[in-house]
Parts: sequence; C-alpha cells; structure tokens
Amino acid sequence: MNYMELQRILRLEKKNPGLTKVDNDFYKNLREILNSPEITEDKETYERISDIIRQILTERKKKIINHALRIDDTPPLNSTKEEEDLFRKVATLLKKFDSEVLELEKEIGTELTHHEEVAEKTIEEEKKENQQIKEDENGFVRVRFLKAMPAFIGSDTKTYGPFEKDDEAKIPINTAKILLERGVVEES
Repeated sequence: MNYMELQRILRLEKKNPGLTKVDNDFYKNLREILNSPEITEDKETYERISDIIRQILTERKKKIINHALRIDDTPPLNSTKEEEDLFRKVATLLKKFDSEVLELEKEIGTELTHHEEVAEKTIEEEKKENQQIKEDENGFVRVRFLKAMPAFIGSDTKTYGPFEKDDEAKIPINTAKILLERGVVEES
C-alpha cells in the first residue's frame, strides 16, 4: 500500500455511504507503512500520511457507529475483522443504553402499560400484514418517510437518501418491505 492508494481509499470513504472494500490485513498494512524507515525518516511525509490515515479511520468509524445506531445485528459490508469487533462492541453498548433508558422510563411512569403496548403492537402487526404493497413493473414502490433516515444501500446495491420526514421516493420493493416493517416508511 502506498500514498496514492491511501488517497484513493480516503476519496472513496468520503464519497460513498458504505465502507470501502479494503484487504483483511488493512490495519496491519497501515502500521507497516507508518513504521517503515522511508516514512519515519521524513517528518513531512510521516505527518502527511498520518493525516490521511487518521481521516480514513475517522470516516470508517463514523460509518460503523451509524450502522450500529440503526439497530442492525450484522456488521457493515466490507468491514475488517477489527471493525467487526468494534461494531459488535458499539452495538452491545447501544442495546444496553436502550434497555437502561427503557427501565428509567418505566420508573418515572412514561411508558405505556404492558397491555396497551401489546395491543398497540398487535394492531400495528395486523396493519403491516394487511398492507399490500403495489410495486411498479420495475420492482419499485413509492414510499413516504415517516422519520428522517440517513443514506442507505438498497437491495439493488444502489445508494438512496438521505431522507427527511415526509420525503417521498421510489425504492426497491425488498427494501421497502424492510423499512415498512421497521415503521420507517409508508406506501404513498
């Protein structure tokens, strides 16, 4: 890996919403670059490469954390082993935080009673089951976003979004079904 390759990776990380495909030994290669004599002997080169690496790492960490915030149990596509470990740790912490917040809500009485909650979920599930999604001839469906949504990769591997509440868009039917189930969109 060289300076040009690092610049290419940084450019792709900033441009694309998902993680850029890198080798499994990406972090090992970064360490080797930073510790190589030709880099460590030239302070200017070392600082320039360190800055690019820092930016790449920041972009990748942001994407991993955003992926974990979506309450998805699978690590992002193109993540390295180290990044998968980071994802799992962040996801675990977020789940723990969510459960603690729910406990706090219960303590102060702001949560619905158990029966109301079950009834609400049952009604929502029935509505979702009864919803017939009308797809067009290309396998797309028009949806309205019920809340803001960061950019995501659809089932057709194309990037969609970001979307604000009440934005409308045509997205692949498979993606629409998932977002409908999660209460993020409704058919428009």
